[in-house]
Parts: sequence; C-alpha cells; structure tokens
Amino acid sequence: MLLLVNIAIRDARTQKIHDLHCGALLLFSVLYHVSVYQSFTLLPSLIIGGFFLVQWLLSKGQWIGSGDVELGFVIGILFGDPQQAILCILLSYILGAICVMVLILTGKKHRKDTIAFGPFLVVSAILTLFCGSSLLAIA
Repeated sequence: MLLLVNIAIRDARTQKIHDLHCGALLLFSVLYHVSVYQSFTLLPSLIIGGFFLVQWLLSKGQWIGSGDVELGFVIGILFGDPQQAILCILLSYILGAICVMVLILTGKKHRKDTIAFGPFLVVSAILTLFCGSSLLAIA
C-alpha cells in the first residue's frame, strides 16, 4: 500500500514513474495475487495495461505516458477479476476528470496543462481493492 502511495506522490510531483518502483510493485502484486486468489491470471493486467498501451500508441505518448502503461500492467496483477480491472479504469478517469475540472475552475491549471495520471490510477486501484466487490454488486 505504501509503495502505491509513494508512486502516486512521486508521479504527482515529477510526472515520472520509476522502473524500480514498478519492479518492486510487480513483485508485491504477484505475491499478493497468488496469496489471495490461490491461482494466477494475467487478464486484469492485460485489460488495464492494454487499454493504456493502445492510448499511448495512438497518441504517440501525448495522451498518457509510458510509465502509466507500465503501472497499469502492474496494478492489474492485483486483481483477480476482469470486472475489477474495468472498474479501476473507470474510477481512475472519473477521479481524474473531477480533479481536473476543479483545478481548471479554480485557475490552478489550464486546459493545455499536463497532469500526472498515476495518482488517479493508484487511488482507483486502492478503492477497487477495498470497495470493488461492493461497487460491482451495486451495478
């Protein structure tokens, strides 16, 4: 959990996600996944990482950074269900949109400014891990 928070804070400050942090998160994610689900599936990882990879390729890195793609693949390993992966993506965009609207309305950011996406992905991953089953049951 602290590693995720560390990644989010560093990305918010520098707009960079370091490979070393993603590597450590990868190791933790695999251990977590196997201990919780008693098996291993890459489908949630492929859903999140693949979704961001397509955006990165289509925009030539303008819409989303390569660190977000890597982080998406690694965070996806935390989930045992493809629905959780889709929920995580959805939540990250909702949180990001709300935050960006507030920043623009308060004059702290402008439409053309860039903003780190990693923090929204991290917060949505944490929300999905702790509340995902309840949120999916509502839907």
